[in-house]
Amino acid sequence: MKYSKYFKGILHNDGLPQLNAKEWARMMNIAALEYGITRLEKVREMNQNNLLILINPYNCYVVTV
Repeated sequence: MKYSKYFKGILHNDGLPQLNAKEWARMMNIAALEYGITRLEKVREMNQNNLLILINPYNCYVVTV
């Protein structure tokens, strides 16, 4: 999660950036998309290992088949 680590470093070193609401929302949307992509990659990896994956918006359950 490259963007999230970068954003965390910026917040840690420089504090909150001076952004308007639209810019802040854009940054949070990028972080949310990055998280979703990471979850999808994990699901694809698990699917290659013949695992049944049950996903809801908050949790990911794995059942061996």
